[in-house]
Amino acid sequence: MVVEDGRLIFEEAIREDINFLSEFYEEKLNEFLRMANITNKPLPKDVLINLGCATEKGKKIYFNNAGLLFFSKNQIRFNRNAYITCALFKGKIQVDVLDRKDFDGNLLEQFEDSIKFIQKNTRLAYEIKGLYRKEIPEYPIEAIREGVLNAIIHRDYLIKGGNIYLYIFDDRIEITSPGSFPKGMHKEDIGKKAVRRK
Repeated sequence: MVVEDGRLIFEEAIREDINFLSEFYEEKLNEFLRMANITNKPLPKDVLINLGCATEKGKKIYFNNAGLLFFSKNQIRFNRNAYITCALFKGKIQVDVLDRKDFDGNLLEQFEDSIKFIQKNTRLAYEIKGLYRKEIPEYPIEAIREGVLNAIIHRDYLIKGGNIYLYIFDDRIEITSPGSFPKGMHKEDIGKKAVRRK
């Protein structure tokens, strides 16, 4: 009831049960800073606190769940549902599996690995004009990126077995992120109304 009412947000929950120093993976933070083109070297604790991934109580630093998902050594130990299962099927139904992978790195790694899985397992056409060749993917990469990002952003970490499923069939790609509609949103409202999750 507390979660549904928006008074407890999973990502913001402070994890005082976890030893920050033993779980913090500084290289993941450094990689994030490189991706964000942050070249000066701020103190890791200041960056984590400013990102909303950690908090300081007294002289101790504590991750929240968001911080664990991005910057811990092994986030799957603390968030059993935080992974993506990708599978390539032969045909149009879930029977013959041609390729399957579970991606359980941090959220950025899950995103990148899922995109690579799709690119590896879908077709690519070429359009040649004069001296230049243009690659045309079977599915627009922008749409795929948006679908995978939405699944990660809206994943419900409190549902047991709530990992994301990304399935490739002969005629389509399905991305499933288990969870319910946000409070105030119903099936009939899709395409007509927008409700923010708290």
